[in-house]
Amino acid sequence: MMTKFQKLLENFEACDDARWWVGTKTPQEAWETCIESEWMFWILRRTSVDKQLLVKLAADMALSIMHLNDDPEVAEAIDAAEAWCEKDSQENRAAINEKIKKYMAVRKASSREASYVACAAFFVMHVATAPGSYDCVGYLDTITKWALLAAETVAVVREPIKRDICNLIRARIPTSMFLKLIAKL
Repeated sequence: MMTKFQKLLENFEACDDARWWVGTKTPQEAWETCIESEWMFWILRRTSVDKQLLVKLAADMALSIMHLNDDPEVAEAIDAAEAWCEKDSQENRAAINEKIKKYMAVRKASSREASYVACAAFFVMHVATAPGSYDCVGYLDTITKWALLAAETVAVVREPIKRDICNLIRARIPTSMFLKLIAKL
């Protein structure tokens, strides 16, 4: 007999690998042990998670790889998105739009890993300017991919980075919040 969580995953057409991994885990067990950020983002896309929370999470993820790019423009891009979190004003939106325009210059960084970090920062700004939570979560998944590419470029093993990203997600969206979000589905 399928659990309520298994039925939820089936109804939303979760991938076979995720459904197999979940097995008989409760939603709490699954959230607390998952090391596949794309699965976490997949389910978050279907919830009403707060957009500002997603921007803060995006900033956390980009900041976790900032040591690979010392260009001040990249840090300023993340700062602009975080400022929007504190106050959604025309001024802060204008600052983000200005940083997006400057992005192409930053993207031409001298190394691949620095370029990947710049891309992650760019998508942090897109999380802030996305029309809704669904699009924001898609951009978070993209930031994860840029972070993994940056890590691989400097020969960092993927698995610890994937685990770190999942831990960043859980730090911003603790189990109790996740359970409330999926209860509304």
